[in-house]
Amino acid sequence: MDVRDLRGTQAAIDLGLTDSPRKLTLRCALAAIAADDFDRITSCFTEDCHLSIFGFPDIAGQWVGRDAVVSAVRSNFGKVIEQAPLITAMVDHGDVVAMIIDERGLIRATSEQYHIRGSIWFTFREDRICRVDEFLCVV
Repeated sequence: MDVRDLRGTQAAIDLGLTDSPRKLTLRCALAAIAADDFDRITSCFTEDCHLSIFGFPDIAGQWVGRDAVVSAVRSNFGKVIEQAPLITAMVDHGDVVAMIIDERGLIRATSEQYHIRGSIWFTFREDRICRVDEFLCVV
């Protein structure tokens, strides 16, 4: 099993969000990712969800539809190991949760270290994620 230390990320979500269904959805998604249980993450997304990742070439792309998004999430997390993400700021407003992240880890194929910073915007509809936009910068 890959190392995915998301404890700090989950703690930041606990501190940054009021008790809400959005918080439960994000915690569920992170727990599924940490456990490499990508079938469980399916319930976190709407059927017509969108995922867009910009700026980190190893995982960049755009996907539409729950099956495509879950497949991309599985594939992308399979490309990195020893992740250590840190949420440095978070905003919870209306139907959006936005995070500023700083993450380090290794690219699986090359064992090369990576360091990214950026923002992730989660848009919710009916307490499920309908859109994820990631704007990342390789440091």
